[in-house]
Amino acid sequence: MSISSRSGVAGGLIASLLAAGAIAAGCGSSSSSGSSTSAGGIGPVAEAADVTARESGAKVALSGTVRSSSLGVSLTISGTGAFNFAGHEGTFALSLGGLPTTAQQALHASSLNMTEVFKDGSAYVSSPLFAGKLPHGAKFVKINLSQVGKTLGLNPSSLTGGGADPTQYLTELRSAGANPKVVGHDTIRGVATTRYAATVDLQKALEAQGSSSAQAKAALEKISAAVGGSLPVEAWIDDKGLLRKVSVKLNENASGQTIAAVVNAEYFDFGTTPAVTAPASSEAYDVTGQVGGSLSGSGL
Repeated sequence: MSISSRSGVAGGLIASLLAAGAIAAGCGSSSSSGSSTSAGGIGPVAEAADVTARESGAKVALSGTVRSSSLGVSLTISGTGAFNFAGHEGTFALSLGGLPTTAQQALHASSLNMTEVFKDGSAYVSSPLFAGKLPHGAKFVKINLSQVGKTLGLNPSSLTGGGADPTQYLTELRSAGANPKVVGHDTIRGVATTRYAATVDLQKALEAQGSSSAQAKAALEKISAAVGGSLPVEAWIDDKGLLRKVSVKLNENASGQTIAAVVNAEYFDFGTTPAVTAPASSEAYDVTGQVGGSLSGSGL
């Protein structure tokens, strides 16, 4: 398989993760309100959305895997950063390992490193992969996530966190009718937590998008079918009600290819996070139009 075709596979997976997460997160309000027993009575998990949202921010550690035996892909994801919950802004340093030999030869590296900046509803991404390849000497690729959300007929605020806002995962569970159950007790970075497991019903998430466009509904129906109609989610919550870890699993079967992905995020050092400055316009190449058009044209 060529590098370009592998990139297409990765792009499709990322788009599916983005849209599936956005749909579920978009079903709830951006600030989870209500009592601990409201909206389906999911108790401590629902309450954790409120408790965590009251924190100004936290450091974040990301990890995950993307595997497909049929495609010969086995990638690892790792990264660190910080995210401001109230301002929906943050920065992350990410690394993608396990690249195919052909990709390593093209990059002259065994892994692909990226820097992500989230600011004012937009995501900025830089990588050695872009060096000398962006117009006018730009160093970052810019995507206006709010605009992409509007193009897809989704709640724009559900995308602006880029998946880093922990309260979104909790509102997914509440709004999509999930019923989390206690499955264990673990220590996360020295903090005792209770581990909850639940499954987000994408059909219920779809139904909650009653005011969304027909385009968004059609896209979500395709995603729901590709991932078997559900997304398994696990959440680790401490005795103060703070979300300490979340894990989302995706098994996608599309075009005869099966791809399995697991993405984990740990939250720690809650409190004030460093101020975020967006790259200068002269350093950022805006690809929002291309991304929105591609997702719209592909049904996503």
